[in-house]
Amino acid sequence: MGGSIGKTKYTEQTIQNFGFDENYKIPIRLGYVYSPADEDVQVLKKSIAETPTVYNISMTNANTEYSQSLPTGTKKFTLQCRGNYDIRFAFTSGKVATPTAPYATIKAGMNYYEDNLNLSNKTIYVACGTAGQVAELIVWT
Repeated sequence: MGGSIGKTKYTEQTIQNFGFDENYKIPIRLGYVYSPADEDVQVLKKSIAETPTVYNISMTNANTEYSQSLPTGTKKFTLQCRGNYDIRFAFTSGKVATPTAPYATIKAGMNYYEDNLNLSNKTIYVACGTAGQVAELIVWT
């Protein structure tokens, strides 16, 4: 694990060090924080997603909102339509059945992925313009 210390960024009176890969070309975030005030080095604990849960959200009726609560401690998730159809999703109720901003569309044959999260008390809302579809949601905690 090579690299050199590069730029620093001040974060709540602590300096967070950034470095470069072994070829000194790609900036990377180093796994520690150094505070020169007390000469303390703190190793950052990486939050690892360990447990996947698969949810199959049946969208029986077209243009109808369906929801799934995300478990506390959700670290990452992926969402897609099982069939080859666009689906809409939002994190606010009342946005996807009759499309009303803000919402997002996952185009047919594509998926949506988010990681580096730490969610609690969140719900995802989905809808599809075609009846009888299934939204496949995989959540890691």
